[in-house]
Amino acid sequence: MVSTGRAVDEAAESAEELRGSDAVELFVSRARSHDQSFVLTDHEAPLVGALCRRLDGIPLAIELAAARLSTMSLQDLYERLDQRFRLLTGGSRNALPRQQTLGAMVAWSYDLLTETERTVLRRLSVFVGGFDLRAAELVCGGDGVEAYEVTDLVGSLVTKSLVGAERTAWSLRYQLLETIRQYAADQLIQVGGEDATGEVRRRHAEYYLNLCEESSPHLLGAEQARWLRRLDAEWDNVQAALNHFAHQDGGEDKIFRVAVATREYLVSRQHRVVWRHLDPLLERAPTSDLRLLAGALVTAGALVVFSDSASAQRGYERLAEGTRLARDLDDAGLLAAALRWGSTSAYVVDRNDEAKQLALEAIALARATGSRIDLARGLLSLILCDEDREDVVDLEREALALFRESGDLMNQCNCLVFLSISTGTKVGRIEVSRDLSLEALAIAEEIGSTFHRQLLHMNLGLAYFLLGDIDEAERLSRISAFSVRRQGVNATLVFWVVFNFALCATVRGEASRGALLTGAHDALGESLNEGSMGYWSEIEIAARENNRRTLIEQLGEEDFSRLSAQGAALSTEDLLDLCLRRNHFTS
Repeated sequence: MVSTGRAVDEAAESAEELRGSDAVELFVSRARSHDQSFVLTDHEAPLVGALCRRLDGIPLAIELAAARLSTMSLQDLYERLDQRFRLLTGGSRNALPRQQTLGAMVAWSYDLLTETERTVLRRLSVFVGGFDLRAAELVCGGDGVEAYEVTDLVGSLVTKSLVGAERTAWSLRYQLLETIRQYAADQLIQVGGEDATGEVRRRHAEYYLNLCEESSPHLLGAEQARWLRRLDAEWDNVQAALNHFAHQDGGEDKIFRVAVATREYLVSRQHRVVWRHLDPLLERAPTSDLRLLAGALVTAGALVVFSDSASAQRGYERLAEGTRLARDLDDAGLLAAALRWGSTSAYVVDRNDEAKQLALEAIALARATGSRIDLARGLLSLILCDEDREDVVDLEREALALFRESGDLMNQCNCLVFLSISTGTKVGRIEVSRDLSLEALAIAEEIGSTFHRQLLHMNLGLAYFLLGDIDEAERLSRISAFSVRRQGVNATLVFWVVFNFALCATVRGEASRGALLTGAHDALGESLNEGSMGYWSEIEIAARENNRRTLIEQLGEEDFSRLSAQGAALSTEDLLDLCLRRNHFTS
């Protein structure tokens, strides 16, 4: 299976960013031959890019897909790609059979394999998003294939272009083109039946459960970055394992085990999809293992701490229940985690006194047990919920030193963010705030934390605005907005990034756009709890009030109110388009 040249960039959001992709250019060319009105605009660009990626850049697949635009919309075509072997049919009746349809082309390549190669290829179809050799050996070995044979068989499939190979910093990873994976998955069912397919999927799910539990002790220490990146690479497989367990008798405990083992990873990546597995299970507490149940409650609450108001409240309740259980079990490590996350959750749902009490209890427990890592994490919770303390900078520096001692890069990043706020917008040392944020951003890049990158690009956008560099402020805010759109909306980040864009628009003299963004920002603020919204410093309050005053002077009260109301009514998608200058609103 040969694909076109340069891969389609996953981050591409515009027609300009897709320029130079062979796959996209082929698709556009063939689409125009079937529909002369087809034009690749910024509106269609993300969908066209995603479609070409899902077709693996295979020229025949792209040509057959483009031909379908004569009878269906681009959106309809994309949504039906999971049925590609029925969808992508066509071609000349005089062509060779393997050229007539995508399915026939794949079948022709498959038929040339030995029976053992076909068996391994079928079993490899259970992997999602790639795999390493160890995983392939454990999942594909057995039932006629020796584990030691898998290495050579995978290598043979790579040679025959049915499996791709890519070397990362830590291993050689393999991946099936999605087109091949779907065909092999169909063959797995047809040849082996449901029992054989179920056994391969069971081995796959068990392998990733074990990998998650292997990762757990490494997620807070010196190997944190490597294991965070490794779980990133395996995240699609972990989700497949969770889906498998969700449909198996007795699978609830295994879902809980995955969630508890990977808590730090899930929170760092904001993988709230796991909340959707956990929350309904926790309604009926389907396990007799109370430690496991308490750990699952803590994970569930931690995952939605900075979510919308309804989910944050529900998360608070889960954490309160988990804390009660941890106390009953007299498990110091579990109680430390419950207290820390319980403090953060209480703060977000505006229970500030309770938040401080829980953080102080977490600190006292850590000092009693001698756990320096739990002490650092307790200090971080206190810093969040009691930011007006006179000694807050000293606490931030103490926590940062402890996290550096343990090698916990993720929480070093958190401490640097807090320090940047304390020394920047609180006391006016904006240059110091910028430098601390840049240091934190370098760590976020190292550990691959999308959430921290979004947060820091947004924070830096405001810092550069306050320093008078509007171009850099907008550039960094755009990076944050693009990331939020691609990775999933975080209401708090959208709230602050819209604030940045509103300030920049007003300074640039774009009064109508500034008023729209200001109205949208006000509406977002009304939907957030005070804790979710974050800290308003005197500098930020002054910038907000000056922005509003300037807009009213330029537009007048009536036009400002009208445009603000129009901005307040925008959907999140339209609001992000407005931030990124993707749409135009008439005044």
